[in-house]
Amino acid sequence: MELLSTLGPSSLNKTVLKKLELLGVSLFRINLSHTEIKDLEETIDLIRSYTNVPICIDTEGAQIRTRLKKKANLEEGEIINIFFNYEKNPNFVNFYPKVSINQFKIGDLVFIDFNAVVVEVLKVEKNSIQVIVINEGSIFSNKGVSINKSINLNPFTEKDISAFKITSKKKIQNYALSFCNKKEDVLNIKKLVPKDAKIIAKIENKSGFSNCKEICQTADSILIDRGDLSKEYNIEDIPLIQKEITKIAKNVKTKIFVATNFLESMINNPFPNRAEINDIYNTLIDGVDGLVLAAETAIGKYPVESASIIKRIFKSFKTSLKKKPSFTKTSKIKKFDEIIIDKFAESDVKQIVFGTYKPLDRFMSLEEIKSVLNKNRLLDGNIWTLPIVLPINKKIKIKKNYNLLNSKKKILCSINVDSLYEMNSNELLKKWFSTDNLDHPGLKSLMRRGKYFISGKITSPQFSNFTFQRFEVVPKKSKELIYAKGWHTIIGFHTRNIPHQGHIFIQKEAIKLSNADGLMLSPVVGKKKKGDFKNDLLIESYSEILRSKVHHKKAILCSLDIYSRYAGVREAVFTAICRKNLGCTHFIVGRDHTGFNNNFLNQDPRAFFSKIGDIGINIIFFDTLSFNEKNNKYSFNKNSRSLISGSIIRNLIKKKKKIPDYLLNKDLQKIIKKWRKKFFYD
Repeated sequence: MELLSTLGPSSLNKTVLKKLELLGVSLFRINLSHTEIKDLEETIDLIRSYTNVPICIDTEGAQIRTRLKKKANLEEGEIINIFFNYEKNPNFVNFYPKVSINQFKIGDLVFIDFNAVVVEVLKVEKNSIQVIVINEGSIFSNKGVSINKSINLNPFTEKDISAFKITSKKKIQNYALSFCNKKEDVLNIKKLVPKDAKIIAKIENKSGFSNCKEICQTADSILIDRGDLSKEYNIEDIPLIQKEITKIAKNVKTKIFVATNFLESMINNPFPNRAEINDIYNTLIDGVDGLVLAAETAIGKYPVESASIIKRIFKSFKTSLKKKPSFTKTSKIKKFDEIIIDKFAESDVKQIVFGTYKPLDRFMSLEEIKSVLNKNRLLDGNIWTLPIVLPINKKIKIKKNYNLLNSKKKILCSINVDSLYEMNSNELLKKWFSTDNLDHPGLKSLMRRGKYFISGKITSPQFSNFTFQRFEVVPKKSKELIYAKGWHTIIGFHTRNIPHQGHIFIQKEAIKLSNADGLMLSPVVGKKKKGDFKNDLLIESYSEILRSKVHHKKAILCSLDIYSRYAGVREAVFTAICRKNLGCTHFIVGRDHTGFNNNFLNQDPRAFFSKIGDIGINIIFFDTLSFNEKNNKYSFNKNSRSLISGSIIRNLIKKKKKIPDYLLNKDLQKIIKKWRKKFFYD
């Protein structure tokens, strides 16, 4: 599903354009009705200087519009003249184009700006009409005018023709034809724009609706403009007309877009109302291919938020179509044989159940492990790079259900065991950990956990038996936090170390690079190895970062119960996918992400991420960070003597040596001094 975003004063700037691009807007729409011809080329250049999103030019088309210097307040019963020559009569209400005067007859009812003002024609003269006000109100410039009858105008205004010359020079390839009446209008615009340009025919009047089928057969796509249709039809009929046009277009396999009033409330408010959400969802159910935001992104106060809401609804709608079962409530547990699992497996079960490992819903078989390590894919084709396994100490029967219990012997879930195997392939282990040396902590830990491995799908989770640590989140909670903040671009930061100055510098740089709304500080609080910082110290340290407002209220603390496998670039992809599932749009990957004692410095994270393809989250890469004491600045220079890393800080603490300020800020040093417990796990 595609989103077209109309640009205007609210969105024609670098920050908004880049954020809309990151959200996945398909086309940027320039509405000629609200763009001066003298500004058109400059507007195109501005958009192209900041984004690669294609531009769509929306014509004025065959519609009568108002033109006046300032708003005119009209009272009921007032008689005025409306002119058709603005240059001679700028201080009065004018209609254009000039040729449209031929459409008016005595007795016609004229509806201005969605019936904001209604007048009746009393007299028609050479360059003006005399009218009486039936419904009083205010008239503004550049508003649509309709008559209670079919009108016949040239499909293009003089302004459209001038615009085509500019846009052809600029090689614009997308055009929306306003007030398309018949297929000939589509054929005519194709003669005036670049060859192979895509034409979106807008169905927004009675003629267009009557000739909808032949228009659909001629245009590349259609756009149902519900706003202008409601000028010519009763508003209660618009939903049925929308469905009828959609049905016609689908039958001839023409792409369908729909516009008008999807998020009208968000022009002035940061959140939509429920009726709008229902309208959008039901429009998608009809089978349309995309939606158009107009005032919401052109003049509204919340253009990025509006686009983000639409994209979230798209995602929710797509998910609903897959109809995959999800863990929503505690299922009744049956009496099965029991398996007590370790802390590592308990962590994996939790994240499978709550969706942090999505799309994974099981512990892997040997066949799945081989696919992951050789192809970086699950068997269903989804990108995945890290084996998720369940070791046990004794053989069990396959094709049988078991209950999985934690160390307190509380049932966490059930598993339908479909295979049992041993992990004795050096080739697989090397692909997994980049070594088969048992001194590697990840490999050593795996081999100690059990000789046998079982695979199977997780079922019947018992939510009340899962435990959580301070600030710990799962996807539902993290997304609620993000929504409450009103954030749309969120950077995820993964760490198992206390936050040193290098971390803070990188976080700030990442926010700048991505124009992010917020930062998710996500320390790992799962089972740790000897020498790792204790979880309580991690949480206290990151809490201090929040209290000190280092990131100016742009950060949230979301600890995550997973454990390090120390698997280098494979684990970097895995942790990125986890943060995507937590709601992040961006993720920071460092020089040695989840590595161990520089074992992985020969791996190129950029090359690996590029190799596996799009994982649905933007990656921000950073290299070795150092500090230059001469100019008091941080930089990415691995040859510097003043390198910055968590390992250096751990060694200084172990040796009880002073930690320089460039490594750890003073507030965090105070926490280290006050910490009376042991810093590290034994």
